[in-house]
Parts: sequence; structure tokens; C-alpha cells
Amino acid sequence: MMRRRHRAVAARRPSPARVPAIKARAEGTDAYPSNLLLNSQLHVYQGDWEHFYPTEFLLPRLEKTIVIDEVPFIARCRHDCDWREARLRRKIQALGHWEYYLEFAHGLTTRINGSFNERTMDFHRYRSRLISETVVEWMGRDLADSTVLDMACHCGFFTLDMAERGVRHAHGIDVRAKNIAQAEFLRGYYRFENLSFERKNVLRLGREEKTHVVVLCLGLLYHVTQPIELLELCKRLARKLVVIETICHKQPLTGYILATGKNTDVAIEGTRSLEFQPTYRGLVSTFRNLGFDGIIEVTGICEQPVELFSEMVRRCLIWRVPD
Repeated sequence: MMRRRHRAVAARRPSPARVPAIKARAEGTDAYPSNLLLNSQLHVYQGDWEHFYPTEFLLPRLEKTIVIDEVPFIARCRHDCDWREARLRRKIQALGHWEYYLEFAHGLTTRINGSFNERTMDFHRYRSRLISETVVEWMGRDLADSTVLDMACHCGFFTLDMAERGVRHAHGIDVRAKNIAQAEFLRGYYRFENLSFERKNVLRLGREEKTHVVVLCLGLLYHVTQPIELLELCKRLARKLVVIETICHKQPLTGYILATGKNTDVAIEGTRSLEFQPTYRGLVSTFRNLGFDGIIEVTGICEQPVELFSEMVRRCLIWRVPD
């Protein structure tokens, strides 16, 4: 029997009578204003509402067929015989909770101190194919001479992924000491020389311009309270490509949702307990107003459902810097 492929399909917009009314704060009306900053009360119900709204596509789109398998640097380097099992186990545990699945010698993985599940594992494998593989394809022959900046790199998963795929140098920055410690361990364990890590807040990178060929802003935009400044920073630093991957809420509004009560002790969260999360329309409008002309969306076609991506709540967009 042929397996069904999970593919996002644009649906008709529901009639206003079927859409839950949202009160506009200023006017106090039930109409959808063109620009609205929603409060966290709406965020509480987003899990139910995201499935209610249709998926919209407002940008040119590149579709990729994705087969979920292990990321290249893990598949190549998982067996490092220089580490004794007991020492390696202690090191993995000492570095704190792991949010990414990684494999090592002696059958050890980050499961021994991990906070992820099977869905999360496939989620990151899918992201590697959707994002890193697409960057490689777009850069072509220029890849070997390219530098990559991985903003909010966490444990360096995508920094390592791009280094393995052949860039000249990849640099990851993250604000959390735990994340950078994990990243440095992985750099040594998987024996990479063409990458580096730095503990730093991405919004404090200064006024440098065109510092890297490719800028990755993955899983970061929806964790900040300064989304416009962050996108301007990406645009300023990139010489050829900017990749934005983010949660995009499906409410038919041009705006950002204020999410509150975030646990900043969790390493995959932002640094503040509140954050502005974009709607899809809000993100597209922001790009257009900031001059990201020609930005496209990359979507995946996969034979199995992938958390957030199958529901089109998480989107990936790429902008090529004009010559």
C-alpha cells in the first residue's frame, strides 16, 4: 500500500462566522484589524486554534522531498574510540540536560541526560535536511569558501551540521554558558577544526556589516522582544544568504502574539519570560517593510508527520542578498 505523504495544502479561508472573535484592544470591535499585538491570553489557546485556521502561502515557495535519516556529522563521527565508556558517560551527564539527540561511542547517547523524545529527534533530523541541505544547494561551488554565522546556536547542532557539509568556517554564538560548554565538547568529540563557538547575546553583536556569507537565525525569532532589530541585524551581517526559521502562528492577523510565563531556566527558551511570536502574515509584512525583497519559503514533503512543520506552524524562509 502506498504511504500517504504529509503535505501542506492551502485551504479556503473560513467564513467570519466560524472564526472565534478577537477583541481589538483599541476599538473594542470584533473585526480583525490589519495590525494587532495580541496578548498572552490568546497564546494559551494557540494549540487548539492553530489547527482551526487554514495554511496560507504568501511568498514564492520551494518544495523539497525529505527523507528523515541521521544527520551527516553523527553518522560519520559517532564512534570515537579515544574515549573510555565510563569517562564519556560522566562527561555527557556533567554537561547538563541535552535538548538534542546525539550519538557517541560505546552505544552512549544524550538520552542518558536528555529532555527530548522520538518526535523531537525526527524534528531536528528533518530540520537538517530542510535547512542545511538547502543552503548547500543554494551556495553551490561557493560553499567551500563560505563562512556561516549560527545565531543562538544552542549546543551547536547546526554549526556542526554546516561544518560537516563543507563550509570553510562556521561560528556559533549563544548566550547560555551551558549551551556553549556542550558545543565545545561536541566540537572536540566529533573532531571539527573549521568551526568555533562564542558566548554572546546576538543582539549585542555591534555595528559590523557583511561579516559572514550565510547567517542562520533558526528557532530564535519567536524568543525575542525585538524581532525587527533581530531581522535588521541578520540583513546587515549577511553577504549572500539569510535563513529564518521560526514559529509562525496561523491567525489571520498581521501582528505578533505576546507570549508570557516562559521558563527561562530551560535552555531551549529565550532569556526573558515574555516574547513576541509572529503570525505568518506579520512575518511576511515585516520582511516586506524591511526590504527583504525576493524572500522565498522552503517547505518539505515527507512521508511521516513532523512536529510543528506538518501543521505549518513552523516555517523556513531564505533571502538571497542582492548583488
